[in-house]
Amino acid sequence: MMRKIIVMQSYFFFIMIGKRFGGLLTVCVILVILLGFQSTSNMDTLSVLLTGTSFADAKAGYVDLPNVWLVVFTLPTVIIGPSFEVLWRQNFSLLRGQGYTGRQFGVVNVWLMLVAALCYVFAIGVAATVTDFLKAVSSQRVLSIPSLLQYLDMVIIIFGFLLITQLVNWRVSRGALLVVPVILVATLYASNIYNPVNLIIKERAVIVQAVALWAGTFSVVLLVVSYIFLCGRQELK
Repeated sequence: MMRKIIVMQSYFFFIMIGKRFGGLLTVCVILVILLGFQSTSNMDTLSVLLTGTSFADAKAGYVDLPNVWLVVFTLPTVIIGPSFEVLWRQNFSLLRGQGYTGRQFGVVNVWLMLVAALCYVFAIGVAATVTDFLKAVSSQRVLSIPSLLQYLDMVIIIFGFLLITQLVNWRVSRGALLVVPVILVATLYASNIYNPVNLIIKERAVIVQAVALWAGTFSVVLLVVSYIFLCGRQELK
């Protein structure tokens, strides 16, 4: 029964975000490649991207705002934008006429957000790996390979950001895209070990990986349940 709604929602969703996804993902990939080639350290490109303000520096007030990091983790929410709200207005009456519920609509949207997050991180991973390979060949050194855990951390955080943005978008559509930059900047200035966003700051992730990963997983599950519940409530209005 879910197959039809999955196919229909996926088709309209990727048609809607296709140009933004291609254009902004290209910008992201270029930024990652440039960052990797500009770095003079021996770290892999992904680690360079995730380099940020440590807990000690944050407590001392020495906060660095990594521009590429901010852009890379903000772009997914810009790519998705208000797509699901538009799909709700355009398609839900038709879907409800075919027997589908708001909660089923929400479940498919959650799946699409996860797919978008995976595709985004995969593209970053390919760009970073190609950059590291070319640097290793040109300098005749061993290729540095980042941990798969770093990619998992990125998927969890980006997926969480997409969910947060969509939840906010139901109520305050004009300010929704500001939520993620505010969270990112606030995280740099804070030193809360339970903040899942620490997972995408290398200096912090090595200290709080287990705690932050559990907090991130719990937060994402809570966001998923809240989003699906909200879609179900929205149907009743």
